[in-house]
Amino acid sequence: MQLELNALPEVHARVALIVYTDHRQEQGVVMQHALGERDGALYMAEGVNVTRDTIEMLLKLNALQTLTLVPEHVVALGVGSLAWVVERQERKLLFQGATDKAVAALDGQVFPQPRLLFVTRGAQMFAYALRGTERPTGNTPLYRAPYFNIFSNHAVCNGSMQCPGAITPENADAWTQAFFYSNFVKPADSQKRWATGGTYRELWDAVREADEFKDEWLVPAGLTLEQAVGGR
Repeated sequence: MQLELNALPEVHARVALIVYTDHRQEQGVVMQHALGERDGALYMAEGVNVTRDTIEMLLKLNALQTLTLVPEHVVALGVGSLAWVVERQERKLLFQGATDKAVAALDGQVFPQPRLLFVTRGAQMFAYALRGTERPTGNTPLYRAPYFNIFSNHAVCNGSMQCPGAITPENADAWTQAFFYSNFVKPADSQKRWATGGTYRELWDAVREADEFKDEWLVPAGLTLEQAVGGR
């Protein structure tokens, strides 16, 4: 929705928000500058950190009052970030190019998957596993996602992933599909991501035999949902 200034009651420029970034636009800060008049001309004061009052003022503006319906599986939502749950289901796993030949032989086969939690921030995706069936809260403990291509900080190696452009509740399923449509090639860290004995191939053989991915096969990640969505 586009709102013309002349369609509003009498308005005055009060605050300017300016985004300062490095030349790669990877790091930056938002500063607020008070606006006023001096000798009939508009001037901008020195920048200061954005205050809570300014944020609350922005949230009250008509242009920002549109509500978005959030699907039940979304558990956290922020600007350019999202966290959602993927319930247990069978999925095809892609192991084309896997360095472990026994694992590579499973390429394209379908296996039951554990309950998962994904978090996206910008172009980065983080993967975790969940136990139980209840909707997770901030105190819910997370577990390591039992897949290759995941680093020790739970970040997913983009590799062959075709990441969707936007991070919105409507795009959560597309991000999930992008994760499973990529090839799991090799471990990205030295941590063991499953609690059963034996190899990674033997884990998925056990999953097939049990016709489920049992909760007790998950390894604690050492953090809670609140810590994960907070970027800790």
